[in-house]
Amino acid sequence: MTIDDINNKVNVVADSINRKRIAVLSEHLSSVDWTLAGRGKFSGVHDFHWYPARFIPQIPAYLANTLTVKGDLILDPFCGTGSTQVESLRLMRRSIGVDIHPLAVLISKTKYTFFTENTFTRLRDILRLKLSLYLSSFGKLDVSEEKEIWQDQRFLSIASSLAVPDIFLTDRWYHPRTLLELASIRKAINEISDPETQEVREFMDLCLVAFSSILKKCSSQKEHMSYVADNMIPSILKYEPAPKYFWKQIAKYVLALNQLEFELQQAFGDIPNTQELAQTIIGDAKDLHFIQDGQIDCIITSPPYQGAIDTTTAHRLTAYWLDFDLPSLKQSEIGARWRRSRKNAFEEYSADLTLVFREMKRVLKRGGTLALILGRPSARRKPLEISSLVDKLLVNDLGFIKVGPPIVRQTMPERKSVKSVKEDIIMVFLKD
Repeated sequence: MTIDDINNKVNVVADSINRKRIAVLSEHLSSVDWTLAGRGKFSGVHDFHWYPARFIPQIPAYLANTLTVKGDLILDPFCGTGSTQVESLRLMRRSIGVDIHPLAVLISKTKYTFFTENTFTRLRDILRLKLSLYLSSFGKLDVSEEKEIWQDQRFLSIASSLAVPDIFLTDRWYHPRTLLELASIRKAINEISDPETQEVREFMDLCLVAFSSILKKCSSQKEHMSYVADNMIPSILKYEPAPKYFWKQIAKYVLALNQLEFELQQAFGDIPNTQELAQTIIGDAKDLHFIQDGQIDCIITSPPYQGAIDTTTAHRLTAYWLDFDLPSLKQSEIGARWRRSRKNAFEEYSADLTLVFREMKRVLKRGGTLALILGRPSARRKPLEISSLVDKLLVNDLGFIKVGPPIVRQTMPERKSVKSVKEDIIMVFLKD
């Protein structure tokens, strides 16, 4: 028997195994009630921070439970706020999350980072002391004459000492007192870092996520986040108590983290080292050079929609406060809404997805699975047939095997922030 004969027999056996596996997976996936009625709300650690177009955590949980076994390594190259990582932990899987936006990475890491009670209490008390000191520096400042306060030298001096970003003195998103309160919180968080240790850095990250999460609520722009994305500065400024909102978020986070820690302890029999089981990395899904060939057992992700969302500018307030490079992040965003009027917008989107899918194929093991949760938005008043595009790129061009027909689910209130997206499409593939 020649080497070619042996290879042919191996391929025949592999094809037979794949066909049986595909049939089992397809049957299981089709039996799930994907409407997930009554389970579309975000709670616990999944409610840490608003982020556009999040999928409800039950979707990656169901997919991970079906497509993987304990100990498998799951990748989400568009991890957003880390829903896939958290649900992978709950199922005793390892995970890697990748996102190009630093805020997404910050939120994701925070959702599976735990603190001892003594550590948290000690660092919280340090933060309270520092914050009260900064708040007292302008406690008697009269802001009753709102129009005049922006030229008041004492106000400007306090703003400078608290490192208020210059843009907020011209682009007035906040009532002047709220602005100084937010700057006090930000400065107090920064100053926890001396001396800096791992636990201090992790506590700072928790505080920065809480801080970022209140920035829209504290602003005087009370309309939808798209108003922030489109830079629609409010005309009337209203005071919002930033410290009250901030401490409320911190308290909520602690309860949620304690609950998740308890759940993981019950599953693992002990508190697991989540930093070893889950990783979140700032990176571009088009270039996953930090992941080895064939390292990943399963990919579960929701690629960006074409022409529906401006994720970067929707978080412009966070970018200003945390000094993110807004123009650079905006240019790197795949399928952004601001690109939709370009003549070749669809071709750009398709080219970006091609690079992403090539990287997915490279890092995925042979026999590994790829699950995509796709939004089907309307492009120029016509529905974008995203499933046809994905079929072409993955099956025709890259040789993936489709596992059953696409699963279509109507979007629930959890995705109401993306009005142009009426349906989610779940597609599963096998790497041959």
